[in-house]
Order: sequence, then C-alpha cells, then structure tokens
Amino acid sequence: MNTFIIALLLQSALQAVNAHYSLSVIKINGKLSGDWQYVRKTDPIANPWYDVLDANAIRCGPNATISADQTETATVLAGDTVTFIVGPSSPYAEYGFYHPGVAYGYLSRAPGDLESYAGDGEWFKIAQLGAINDTQWTIDADKYAMNITIPKATPPGKYLLRAEQIYSYWGTDNQIYLNCAHIEVLGEGVGTPGPMVRFPGAYKPSDRSLNPPDEWVINTRWAEPPLSDRYNLSDYEYLGPPVWRGRLTE
Repeated sequence: MNTFIIALLLQSALQAVNAHYSLSVIKINGKLSGDWQYVRKTDPIANPWYDVLDANAIRCGPNATISADQTETATVLAGDTVTFIVGPSSPYAEYGFYHPGVAYGYLSRAPGDLESYAGDGEWFKIAQLGAINDTQWTIDADKYAMNITIPKATPPGKYLLRAEQIYSYWGTDNQIYLNCAHIEVLGEGVGTPGPMVRFPGAYKPSDRSLNPPDEWVINTRWAEPPLSDRYNLSDYEYLGPPVWRGRLTE
C-alpha cells in the first residue's frame, strides 16, 4: 500500500474519531442562544456515550451536573418549539449532525430549582424523530436541527429538556448524543404527562434497537463505494415509553 493511500486512511480514521458533536445551542421563536448558555455543559464536551445504565451520563450527558449552576434558564411557552443545534464548540460543527439516527425529546420537572436537580426524577417523552421512509431517518447525516415541540398541555414549571440522538452501527456499538437544556414552561397547561420513566432504567442493553440488524445501520457517509441501501427502517422499534402529546383538561 503506497504512502498516499495510507495517509488518506489515517486522515479518514482521525476524522471519524473526531466527528462527534454536542447539541449545545437552542433556538426559540427564531432567537439563537449562546453556546452552552441554556444547555448543561458536558465533560468531555462532544463525546458520545455508550452505556445506557450509567447514571452519570445517560440523563444529560457525561458530568453534566457539574455545570448546572452555570446554566441559564430559557422561558418557553407551552406549544412552542425548541430547536437543538450542533454548537460551535463541536469538532466539525459545520457538518451538523454528522451521523444519522433516531432522536428523542424528554421532559423532567424539577422538584425545586434546576441548578440542584440531577435529573434523577421521572421523565416523559414528548418527541420521537424516527424514520421518514424505509431508508432515511428524520435526523440524517448533514442535518442541522432537531425540533422538539413542548405540548400545549404541559403544566407550568421548571424542566430539564433532554435531547437525544442515537447513531447505531455494526453490532452493539451505539453512539448516544444527549444534552439537557434548562427551561421554564409558561402557560395554562393542566395535562397529566406520562407514562413516566427514569434514567437509567428507560432503556435496557438487550433492547432490539440497541442490537440492530445490519440493514438498519449502513453508514452512507463513510462507505466506499457509497452505499444507499439502508432498508427496513420502518421496522425500527423505538426506545422508551410512548410519546405524550398532551391534552388540555376542560
């Protein structure tokens, strides 16, 4: 193998290692936040997680509670959409979501102030961004935004808003990208959210979605020659509880 080919392979491997990202910026009603302004900063800042049973990381990302007291709280009206965006502190941020995969949004109401809440309470799912057809995810490679709408029936209060994307590839290796924003929900919602889950506990390592068949996970960015025959994504089994859409009580 000549030196040029070896150099190209090394460059591709380095890019693959560093092509990780954080959802460290949010947009509400057209207004962009600063990097990590409303999102708890993780340590490391742009590494995925792999263990769904690790309480230190599966709630809001690795070591995210350390930055909780430095994180501001965004005001959100029930019914508004919060957009999570790959932040500028991420390597290769210009590519946005470097990997394709299913995405979820969860809320957990803080029993007191958000700054001291570890996310160890109950969570309910409010968004599920899955396959849009048999071969393509809603959040596919090169996408730049994840939209999570706060149900109009959400009771007012202070919440952690958890955005999560899972990139599955080969075997049981699942890169989990997740971050939590501090939000205060305003409105007249009197719904009863649920079903409730906890992290860890909502997902099991044995879940089929964390042990995907090969046809779900072909990596269209790195394959050579390019492959476009991912299929059966509509057969994907979503993790966690059903989505709570919200219903206003008369």
